[in-house]
Amino acid sequence: MGRLNPQRKRSGVAAVEFALTLPVFLLAVLGTVELSNFISNFHHVQRAARDGARVGSVTLEGPDGDGSLIQAAAAQQAIDVLESSTKPCNAGCSVIVDVYPSDGRQFVTVTVAYPYTPLTWMFGQLADQSIAQFTMMTQQQ
Repeated sequence: MGRLNPQRKRSGVAAVEFALTLPVFLLAVLGTVELSNFISNFHHVQRAARDGARVGSVTLEGPDGDGSLIQAAAAQQAIDVLESSTKPCNAGCSVIVDVYPSDGRQFVTVTVAYPYTPLTWMFGQLADQSIAQFTMMTQQQ
């Protein structure tokens, strides 16, 4: 009687394969974009903490200084680096600068915490914020 047409049997296979592979492909692409955004955010925070500690370590105070000039210079540098990276230090952002002596030397530690805003809803729980901390020894005064 009638023979089946082999071309007709395979007409929907490509559509089914596409429907099965599209979600996996989209997940991989969105995951890559989200991870790149997270790494970029962390890089900017890390750079702000490092540059803040660097500026704080070369800021000179008098022998009777209490560290307030170092703290102000380091905090301002960290905030400036964030703003130049198009990440203004608004709500949720914090810059903490500690100046402390240890073994006859003085150290400055800059800690920067910046909120992380995910691009996609799928990977929104990656992290709430990026935190970086750097410590450097100040110059002898």
